Formats: sequence, structure tokens, C-alpha cells
Amino acid sequence: MQMALEQSPVSIVITDRAGSIEYVNPKFTESTGYCLAEALGRNSRFLNTGQTPAGLYRQLWETISRGDAWQGELLNQKKNGESFWESVRIAPLKSPAGEITHYLAVKEDITERKATERELRRARDAAEAANRLTGAFLAEVSRELSTPMNGVISWAELLRDCELTGEQTQYVQALNSAVESLSGVIDAIPHFPGIEAGALPERASLCASPGHPLQAGSAAQAELFDRKETLARMDGDWELFREVAGLFATSSREMMAEIGSALGTKDPKRVERAAHALKGTIANFGARASQELALKLEELGKSGTLAGAREQFAALETELERLREALKRAAGRMDG
Repeated sequence: MQMALEQSPVSIVITDRAGSIEYVNPKFTESTGYCLAEALGRNSRFLNTGQTPAGLYRQLWETISRGDAWQGELLNQKKNGESFWESVRIAPLKSPAGEITHYLAVKEDITERKATERELRRARDAAEAANRLTGAFLAEVSRELSTPMNGVISWAELLRDCELTGEQTQYVQALNSAVESLSGVIDAIPHFPGIEAGALPERASLCASPGHPLQAGSAAQAELFDRKETLARMDGDWELFREVAGLFATSSREMMAEIGSALGTKDPKRVERAAHALKGTIANFGARASQELALKLEELGKSGTLAGAREQFAALETELERLREALKRAAGRMDG
């Protein structure tokens, strides 16, 4: 028994019923700087920093005096004046007759753990504050963009009521399609605070919309996407194609994650917003199969009922994976 106490990796303190120290092990000396001779006869509270509430000590003594064990954390002081935290468990030792004769305290230095916990709390608080600022910033961005966009929408509506040539009608249709897609992205901005800056295509232009004059006379779009047609929408800029394709691989997954989360919480409005934004992003590549699936999800969200939405979501996920792979292969071939 004595050997176990001497070699214990934690501090051991034994006191009489009044709290006067009768024994401390070597680990106690290592932790506090006080040797056995210096600690003998002193009340165990001599390590107290004065920062521990008196009520805690009253609770401690009330607990152990009635024969129960007490466990908690105490801020104590070493011989050199340095404060340190200890996890403490105190249990009464009883005679064969059941009378309390001594108290046994087992104490472990947890100063480093407490410091780590403080740092984690600071980091968490800083992250939460940053998220709040990001959310507020994105909401403000959405409002600032919505104002001029509403003006564009109004002018587009007026143009549709004018007498136009066939070519002008084609331009107006392209404008309306692009405005609808961009409006969806603007509406979705406050709902994607986790998306990193640049995750949404910044350079997707009006020529990304179906029906743009650059597409006039082109062959029907391929099932996934048509490389030449998509390049035409981007003014033949291969670097832009590679950039937009790479951003799409990231943003489409994050938008699908948002839709999946909204389905999990059965939130039709979130489904509608995220599906609308995704549909507009898919339009950059004229991927009609994916667009139609995204549109169906959007309509389900708009209707307020999500019956069959899981099946549509799974089908869209499969279609998007095929589209991403096709875009990746095309971008790779362009490097050659």
C-alpha cells in the first residue's frame, strides 16, 4: 500500500478529521513544491489562492462530513506563488465501526487542459463572431445587388411589351433568362454563408443563358453538354471555361448539400432557393437533363410539398456527377 502511494502518478493527501495534513506523497511535492515536512500539520486549505468561492468549500466539507465523496476543480497555489488547477476527489476513510477518521484526497494537475479549453472557447467565439459578420455582410451584398437588379427586371418586362424584330426578341429572351438565373443567385447569397469567396462563378455572363444569339443556328445540345456550344457562350475563352467548370464542381456540390440539408429538415423554401440557384449555374453549360431535374426540385419546393423530392434529388446527383466528369475531361483535353 505504501509503495502504491509513493509511486502514484497523481498527488495523494491524507488529513485528519479537522483537515490537518498527515501525509503527502512525492507527486504532491513535485506539483506544489512543498515537501512532506513543510506540509505536515498544516490545514489542506493552505494552498488556496483566495479565488475559490467560500461556498464551494462549505459544500465540500458538508459533503465529506456526512460520509460522502466530493469531486470538483480547485484553483490552488504552488510554493513559488504560481497558480495551478487541480481536479480533486476527496473521500472519507472510516473505522470498522463506521466512524470517519481521516480524509483521502486524490488530486491531478489539469492546468494545461484548462488552458486548452480556454483557447478552444476563444477560437469558437471568434469563429461564431466571424460567421455572424459574414452573414450580415452577405445579406447586405444581396440587398445592394437586388436594387439595380430590380431595375433590370422592370426594363426587361417593358421590353417584352414592345414590338420587336425576331433578332431583338431573341436578345430579350436571353436577357430575361439571364436575369432569372442571376436573381436566383442573388436571393441565395444570404443562405450560403459557408461557401468560400469565389465558389460561385463571378464571370458567368449573359451569353451563358440558353437562347443567346451566339447559339443561333447551332445543333441541338448534347445530353450532358456541348463543348463547342459552351465555349461559344463564353466567347471562345478556354481559360474562362476551365475556371467556370472548376468553380461549378465546387459550387454544385455545396448547393446539393444545401438541398440535402433542406430536405432533411423538410424546409420547402430552402429547397426552392437552392434548386433555383443551382439551375442557374447549370445553365452555363446548357445541360438540359440536369436543369430539368433542378427545375422539378425548385417547383416541388415552391409548391410547399416535397413528395418525391428525395427521388428527384438522387437523380439530379447522378446527373450532376456525369456532368462534372464530362466537364473535367473536356478541360483536360483543352490543355492539349
